[in-house]
Amino acid sequence: MSVDLDDLIERVRRGERNHFEAVIQACHVPVRALLSVLVHDRDDADDLAQQTFVFAYEHLQDYASGTNFLAWIKAIARQHAQDHRKRLAQRRGSQERFLRSEIARRASEIAGTASLDSRLQQLQECVQRLPDAQRSFLRDAHDRSSTLDDLARRLQRSAAAVRKQISRLYDLIRQCMDRRISADAAP
Repeated sequence: MSVDLDDLIERVRRGERNHFEAVIQACHVPVRALLSVLVHDRDDADDLAQQTFVFAYEHLQDYASGTNFLAWIKAIARQHAQDHRKRLAQRRGSQERFLRSEIARRASEIAGTASLDSRLQQLQECVQRLPDAQRSFLRDAHDRSSTLDDLARRLQRSAAAVRKQISRLYDLIRQCMDRRISADAAP
């Protein structure tokens, strides 16, 4: 396989770009499988595979002919996956900081209009109004012993779908709380 790949790569280097499609066909399945294991999200793995092949094409002059091309491109894929996970972690951190600031802001608003105990009671009531499955999902999502990726795997869903559902549930709870605050503020 590496002899054929090396031949194709040399042709691409000589300007016969159309041969890179054959390189992609030869390597796509193992590269895509590796990325699926590393990122656990089909769409993200597809995007990363595409980025990997574009990067490999743009840096083909860096590949040492006669070595293992598949190992080389898999190393590129691993680096793309690692960078992707870092970006996700940074995004999660930003979301958590936003939620903390939002909670602090709401808590200060609440403290000005009624006691914290009363608001916590209202929050509990809003959460209790959710269907059992949604409450269970929220408990699982806030379980500190596992990650959202773990939850997504358990539910056989993408991590993006899990984050979206969490966001929607937060919105429902926030709307419920807003209605209760407005009702308490009304004369």
